[in-house]
Amino acid sequence: MVSVAALLTLVVVLACLFVWRRSRSSPSLAHIPGDAGAWPILGDTFDEFDLDSDFYLKKVVKYGPVCKYSSVLGESVIVGSPELVKQVLQTDQHLFSKRVFFYEWMQQFIGEGLVTIVDQDVHRALRGTIAEAFSYSNLKLYFPIFN
Repeated sequence: MVSVAALLTLVVVLACLFVWRRSRSSPSLAHIPGDAGAWPILGDTFDEFDLDSDFYLKKVVKYGPVCKYSSVLGESVIVGSPELVKQVLQTDQHLFSKRVFFYEWMQQFIGEGLVTIVDQDVHRALRGTIAEAFSYSNLKLYFPIFN
């Protein structure tokens, strides 16, 4: 039989998760089509990590090339068109903010570097520093080793 303390702990954990998740939802995403997810509090977390579900494709087919979904980490946006991905990542990247929380969290595991830099000017400078090492002319010298 489950103890009262275990049930109370579960209720408190779920309540804290609910409050934390609501604090991370963005009112700026309200106009983007999508749903709240299949599960209360957890949203679409289980479907998102199910490798056989084609989760992202189903969302794009149902809601269009730009849609949102909800998971335990909060709301996220799916961009499902190559043209829109190019616009977000190259043309208008300054209009879209990075989730600083994610990058700061990742720095604990992989350190501060090119992948976890939030400042675009620092990122651009670091990328320029290592770009020559990964140029085609330098990489083709290693093709015989790889083959």
